[in-house]
Formats: sequence, C-alpha cells, structure tokens
Amino acid sequence: SVVVNIDNMLYIADFFRVSGGNDHRYVFHGAEGDVQHSGLKLIKQRKGTYAGEDVEFASVKYDVKHMDGFDYLYDVQRDTNVKGSFSVDWKLKDTWHAWKGDRDVHLKITVIDPVDEVVLAKGQPPQNKPGNPKEYTYLIAHNSGRNISSQFVSIIEAYENQSGVEKAETVTITTDNGIPADYKAKAIKVTMKNGRVDYIINSIDSNKYIIDNLIEFCGFLAVISMKNGNIIYHYTNDVLLCKVDGKSIITDRLSLSGRIIDFTKELSEDNRIIVKLDSNISSSKLEGAFIDIETDKIRNGFYKIYRAKVLNDGNYELEVGDTTFIRSYIDAKDFSKGYIYNISEGALCKIPLTNEERFGDLTIRS
Repeated sequence: SVVVNIDNMLYIADFFRVSGGNDHRYVFHGAEGDVQHSGLKLIKQRKGTYAGEDVEFASVKYDVKHMDGFDYLYDVQRDTNVKGSFSVDWKLKDTWHAWKGDRDVHLKITVIDPVDEVVLAKGQPPQNKPGNPKEYTYLIAHNSGRNISSQFVSIIEAYENQSGVEKAETVTITTDNGIPADYKAKAIKVTMKNGRVDYIINSIDSNKYIIDNLIEFCGFLAVISMKNGNIIYHYTNDVLLCKVDGKSIITDRLSLSGRIIDFTKELSEDNRIIVKLDSNISSSKLEGAFIDIETDKIRNGFYKIYRAKVLNDGNYELEVGDTTFIRSYIDAKDFSKGYIYNISEGALCKIPLTNEERFGDLTIRS
C-alpha cells in the first residue's frame, strides 16, 4: 500500500495480489456508520448468511466443517454482474465520542477493476467490550475459477465534508512489445479535484513497461504527480528505469543485488553481514535502507542497515544491530551442535533504495 497525504487530504493506493486456488476474496470494512455505494446493483439475499441462504447466524453445524466465519455475516446484498469500478462510502459515526461537535467524516473505498462478485454484509465486533458498536458493514470482492490469479487494486480515502478525489482509474500498461501486463504489474491514475494527476505504478517482476503511452518503467514502485502538464513531485522505490515523456526522473540506480559472503554466526548485540554487490555505491547511501536476503521461506530475510562501509576487497560490511541471524539450536538438548541460521553464505540479496523530489506541496509514504 502507498499512502499519499496532500493538504490534509489523504488516500491509500492498495495493491493486493493472490495467485493459485479457486476462490479469492478481498475483505474490507469501515467503522460504524451509514453506507452508500455507486457502480453496483445489489440484490438482497432473502435469508440466511454469507455462508448460504440456509445457514443461520453462528451456525454450530457450519462451524464444525468450516473455519471461514461466513456464517457471522448477515443482511447480505450481492452484485454478480459488476461492470467496472465501484465505490463504497461509510459516513462515520463518532462511536468513541472523540469529536467536540458534529462532523461529516467519511471513509471511501474505490475498487478500480471489476470482479466476479461484490457483497455487502453486516458483521458484529466483539459484544463483550463495552461501547463497541452493534455491527459494521463489510465489503467482500470475490473472484472465482480454477487456479486463478487476482489483483485487487483500490483507492481508500478518508475525508471530511468533500472527497478530494475526482476520479480513480486504471491506465494501459504494456511490455516493450505491446503485451498487456498480467496481475504482476499495475498502473493507476488518480485525478484530484484541484487538478493534480497522480500516476501510481507497482510491479513485482523485472519487465520494462510502458504506461499510458507516457511513462517508461522498470522496478517496484513509482508515484508521479503532475499539474498542468508539469511534474510537481515524484517518489521511486527499487527502480532501475523511470522516464516521463522520454526524460529520466532518476539519476542513480535504485536497486542493488548481490550475494552474501559472511555474517555473524554467534549470539551478539552487534550483528554484521558481508555482501558482494553487483555495482559500487557510496556506503552512506546504504545506511537506513533494508537488505532482503533469500531464505528457505520459513522466515523472511529482511534487515535494516544501520551502518555500512566498504572493505579493502571491495565487499560491503553492513551492520544490522541486535537482530540475530540465528533461528534456533540444531538440537535443543545439545547446544554444542550449533545453530540453524535464517540466512546462508552464497544467498542472493537485494537492497532497494528510494528517491524523492518535491516541486509542490505533497508528501508520500510507503
């Protein structure tokens, strides 16, 4: 997710992907309050719960066989023929009496790509906590098929009185040879009511993409804000290439890769990694970044770099503080057998870097 905060108008661009299996659901709920929707033609289910018309609320029989909680969602409404993007808007109630007076506060989600089915249903938060509301309204976006891949992309906006977003839409994104991107890459265009246009691009592969016949991109994330045809802000993260109208907006490589040479193998408050990187870089640019090390997937290998220096042999020593690389003892009954480590010598690693330039009043966080 990417959070953009502009003049106290905030929205989140959320990219949620899942691949494999036959049913994918994107579930979201707001706080207590009335709900409006647009872009949907909902039909009320006659009875029952989201688990089925014949499944009652909190069905013990259902819960014995299922662990999805669908029988705890009721007042179900469905649209099984979604044509395009749609929005759901919660007008929030001051449940916890935090406001000094009446306010018109909203939480709005716009799901940009069509899905197979959209459901709105009610669900109860724990009722054993004093003050909890009776119920929330849940949104469930659902795709189904055989061994499918889904990409649920949405804009989530908190606003008061009036939304700052005029329109959120998908834009064309193709490879160099014109093949449309699959679920691994997405580009959206958010037009604000003040005339600013934000392009948000996210990819989890290494392809080069052309976006909206305007932007060339290869990397993980870019946010490019324009007004009156001029770039007023851009943020890039783990990017090799980013050009707008043929002009590069990054001057330094923002993605490094390499291999692990050595690391701290004993319990210590001062843990270090020796890496061989595929290109030279000032050690100061690594400080504050994160290194992502290939593991056996039992745990991730993501570590913050607090300090870095170049060694005489050209390798880099990275200090990661008191985070140990030890996962467990080989034998909990015989410590002399040593440790099982989360990372290994020779493992591939990657260090994504960021760049931000500001020509207007905008802040971006990711």
